Amino acid sequence: MAFLLKNKDRVLKRTEILEAVWKYPQEVETRTLDKHVETLRRKLGDAGRQLKTIHGVGYRFFDAETTAA
Repeated sequence: MAFLLKNKDRVLKRTEILEAVWKYPQEVETRTLDKHVETLRRKLGDAGRQLKTIHGVGYRFFDAETTAA
């Protein structure tokens, strides 16, 4: 979550997140990130909608004001 917050309003590639958070090499395919995002969304409740999947790329965490606009 900290990495997403540091990079809010920016599209983050899956490989970029995996490398920064778990130190996975870029060529590793894993569902770890998907499960963590699913858990984060559930724990955040309504605010979990601010964590968007960018199909084929990765994820983007929007600021609440950005989402409302």
